[in-house]
Amino acid sequence: MALVKAYGGESPFIFVSYSHSDREEVEPVIAYLQRLGYNVWFDEGLPLGQDWAQTLDARIGECECFLCFISTRSVGSPECEKEIRRALDTKRTMVNVFLEPVELAPSVADEMMRVQGIERFRIHDDSAFYIKLLESRLFESCRDTEEFQIDSGNLVRYNGKASAVTVPVSVTQIGYNAFEGCSHLQLVSIPAGVDRIGKFAFNDTPALHRFEVEQDNGFFRSIDGVLYNKSKNYLLAYPTARPGEVYSIPEGVKYIALVAFAEANVLTWIDMPDGVIYVGDRAFEACRNLVHVRVSESLTRIRPYTFSRCTSLVGCNLPAALEDLGDGVFSGCSSLEQIDLPAGLTCIGEMAFAHCGALKGVALPAGLREVPAYGFHECSSLATVDFANVRRIAPYAFKNCDALTDFVLPGTLEDIGRAAFSGCDSLMRLKIPGSVRSIGEYAFDRCPRLETVEICEGVREICEGAFDKDESLRRVLLPDSVETVHPQAFPVWTEVVR
Repeated sequence: MALVKAYGGESPFIFVSYSHSDREEVEPVIAYLQRLGYNVWFDEGLPLGQDWAQTLDARIGECECFLCFISTRSVGSPECEKEIRRALDTKRTMVNVFLEPVELAPSVADEMMRVQGIERFRIHDDSAFYIKLLESRLFESCRDTEEFQIDSGNLVRYNGKASAVTVPVSVTQIGYNAFEGCSHLQLVSIPAGVDRIGKFAFNDTPALHRFEVEQDNGFFRSIDGVLYNKSKNYLLAYPTARPGEVYSIPEGVKYIALVAFAEANVLTWIDMPDGVIYVGDRAFEACRNLVHVRVSESLTRIRPYTFSRCTSLVGCNLPAALEDLGDGVFSGCSSLEQIDLPAGLTCIGEMAFAHCGALKGVALPAGLREVPAYGFHECSSLATVDFANVRRIAPYAFKNCDALTDFVLPGTLEDIGRAAFSGCDSLMRLKIPGSVRSIGEYAFDRCPRLETVEICEGVREICEGAFDKDESLRRVLLPDSVETVHPQAFPVWTEVVR
């Protein structure tokens, strides 16, 4: 766990039990807790030369809380079972996080089931999971009570509950995630000596409505409560709860930082001047009341998740110069009914329009060669698609697009990926052009109204489950070019004729 370090002090701490096979899921949770000021110990904090089993046994007995991540890997680990048994025997305060459905060993199942548990695998939103994890306040005794954690001029963490905070004059750097999760924070005053502010420093501060910066600060300034660099060409952070539904970014701004406006839920309208040439990742993510954004015409790329989860967004111009839409740019924009993709667009990232439930139609530009994985996944109102010159439709691209009925696959298409059109309930007719080399696994499965499939000469391969569970599909004629047909490519009730 290179990104986190085990707690080594004398204050109350959380002991984390986990299988090392689950470290990619566990590490972000440890990092999050540490950013909020919680003392967390895990087994990579074992001192060199000390007995492994004895040290673990002692640390469990000393811990204030025992946080257990449960998976099939941890259940199968004798070491994890010993840790759980020790925590139960010493009556530690316990929280179980289930990473997946599991069956616990009978020896501990009854006792573990009486412990508070969270089914992480059912909670897909990280914020919702962390709220659930902390809502019982079982970990509060393990939180550093020092108001300002400062290390060599770096404000590592603010642990206080004040609504107005003046950063101490000894601070020269506000660190990564320093104020994250400070739900009471309304005003931050930055002294003259601060010359650096870390990423996500003010992330998840729902009450924040104003920044103030000392006039003598040579690196930052506040303009009407919004944080900018001294030159006023870089917008760094917009206070989440700043009053006013409309915000016009000033002329002269060229750059907007990542997450700069994230979760600014008062805003309904944002006007971006054409001088803006860069907008950081997730810049407007989860602005849930944002209805319209005027995007700078100078942008050639919109970076990942820029407008993700803006659930009220109905309008957004895409500049004519745009070439690249990043991953998840509009994912979860459930009110977005229409989007005009510019002619010069050549790349759309994965999940770019996933879960846009109100989107009704889309015309793909002529220069686009691939529809990305999960690109329009679960766009339940999407009825029409113009594919232009697409060569590849990636896996899950249109999965569960319930309303999709009207499209013509182009003669340029070569591959249809796994489950690309799976669960398209309204699809009735389909023509696969001869340019297609392979119809991927489960590409058109669970399309219950699909009655007619025309596979043109030139198609070579039909993979497993390609038309599985298509209830209305009774007969398919295969051309001579088809070389490989998986035995389970079609339902048992479909007559396949060569």
